[in-house]
Amino acid sequence: MKNNINLFALVFVTILSACQVSLGDPVKVDKVLAISDTAKISIDMNIGDITIGVSTDDKAHITYYEYDRIKYEITENAGGFTLKQNIDKNSANGGNIKGVTILLPSSFKGTLSTKVNIGAINVSDISASSINLSSNTGHIFVRNISATTIIDLFAKAGHIYGTVKGSKTDFKTTSSTTIGGNSLTPNTGSGSKTLNVKANGIVDITFAP
Repeated sequence: MKNNINLFALVFVTILSACQVSLGDPVKVDKVLAISDTAKISIDMNIGDITIGVSTDDKAHITYYEYDRIKYEITENAGGFTLKQNIDKNSANGGNIKGVTILLPSSFKGTLSTKVNIGAINVSDISASSINLSSNTGHIFVRNISATTIIDLFAKAGHIYGTVKGSKTDFKTTSSTTIGGNSLTPNTGSGSKTLNVKANGIVDITFAP
């Protein structure tokens, strides 16, 4: 088991190292948006870490860094927004780029969908109608997240760690892992909420009041 995890880590580092390119100097961009409590938030990135937390006011705060070949597009709709990363097709997908930070109002109870091709996803203290987090190559970290309907966590080549608010009896849980340990019992529970967790590596999810 240990050798498999070490091999996985080596492959992960090799992929990231192969992606190193010169992207120029980053330019910091700060955006402040008014969103509704039931907003639909969608984040779609190719590379870079994503951090999502709670703001200190009633606005959404978005911070990202643009490069010569990496730009971002924000589309506002129905009280929510979509953030999409655009990379020049003539450049390699890579480099040690600075990630994106999004802070949402504590009153937010809408839907959150976040996906990244290469990068980690970190989400803390978010309560929503539904939460969907997906990374093709990277880890997922959650802390005190909750949803009234479904939480969907998927790390194709990474680990998933963290805490979900509530009791395990609140959820109908499905979970699986390929080469790592799994703290969840697969296909258990009959609660009104759904928790789906799938990773290539370790699954270490606990429940918290």
